[in-house]
Amino acid sequence: MSAVVSNARVSWYAIVSGANDYWAIFTLKSWVFGWCVRMLSQVSFFALIGKLLESDKQTQFFLVGNAVMIAAMGATFAMNMTTSERGNGTLSLLLASPSRPGPQKKALVPARLKNCPFGPFSV
Repeated sequence: MSAVVSNARVSWYAIVSGANDYWAIFTLKSWVFGWCVRMLSQVSFFALIGKLLESDKQTQFFLVGNAVMIAAMGATFAMNMTTSERGNGTLSLLLASPSRPGPQKKALVPARLKNCPFGPFSV
């Protein structure tokens, strides 16, 4: 089996597994009325604060800042899922998958950090 087929197979199983996990937590109704309504309310709230201040610059600042904050929340949740994978004992299974995470030619971890007892390299 070629490396491309192996990577595609592992990626497909990761997508299916993630979708099953996601739909086990959320239903379509809970996602629409929970997440989408919350996002629209949050954006409307900050836009109205900017309009209350009667400043287009403040409105733009609030909306861009809100978008950056929402993106940072997504990144934080993704990091949280990685640490929960480690806590559940499944991170080693993800790392031992039959494909590489990308077309790197170099080692993912520098040689001097392979035996590091703490931090992100202590898998």
